[in-house]
Amino acid sequence: MNRDRPRDSAEVNAPRARVPRRLRGLRVQIILWTVLPLTLVLIGVGFTGAFSHEQAMRDLVAERDQALATVSAGQVQDLLDERADALKALAAEQAFHHPDSEAQQALLAEAGDLDGLFADGVVLVDESGVVLATGSVPAEWQQEGHLADLVRAVMVRQDVSLVPLSGSSLGENVYLMGVPVPDETSTTYGMLVAPVSLPNAELEPLLSQAQVGEHGAAYLVDGAGQALARAPAERARESLVGHTGLDAALQDDGAGATLCHAPDGERMTMAYAPVDFAGLGWRVLVE
Repeated sequence: MNRDRPRDSAEVNAPRARVPRRLRGLRVQIILWTVLPLTLVLIGVGFTGAFSHEQAMRDLVAERDQALATVSAGQVQDLLDERADALKALAAEQAFHHPDSEAQQALLAEAGDLDGLFADGVVLVDESGVVLATGSVPAEWQQEGHLADLVRAVMVRQDVSLVPLSGSSLGENVYLMGVPVPDETSTTYGMLVAPVSLPNAELEPLLSQAQVGEHGAAYLVDGAGQALARAPAERARESLVGHTGLDAALQDDGAGATLCHAPDGERMTMAYAPVDFAGLGWRVLVE
């Protein structure tokens, strides 16, 4: 029968545990095993709740801004549709379906700038860009060099088209709008053309109706991301180059919102919506 080995004095005097004496009390044990874990759980719940609240608020802001962008894009489209409808109504006149230049010039002279919808008078050009009839003294924007891109666009689309006009005395952000004109056999032989001045189209007041808080702004950009209009002027950025939200908006054919970074590193939500007109690729952005 084995007997226990006698313990020497060092073993007898050795501490029974390595836990410091100050941690052995009942109160300390309760704190360590009950209060401390509960505190850690509550801290975790607090962080989770704060993150969930932040995410919910961000979703609400994105939903609001996307709705504003969609409404503003629709208003820009209505503005362009109004001008296109006016040109189409003029093109439907019988004088343009027959080779009667005198009647055509009389109609164009009477139409003028169609009650201020355009920056200058309307002209009739053929499929090569040569002016066939005008109601006023020919202007420099009516030269074939300015009309070439629009003529190609209208002949390809066989529908209303809008192309930028550069180097014109009419100013910056001016576009040429054209609609096809058919003859008596319904064959397109030319088009009615008129210049649209975006600064005169009250786009900025329109964009300013998008209430985006104290620090937000709204933009109308073309298919390359170039800002065509912005509001309000005192808060809007001069350029959106380097804005990650712009990249997301240009790559998306529909409306949406994205969490992004501005060129200065500011983290924000940018919403966007397309302007559905003549395949322009324009978009309204709200940040």
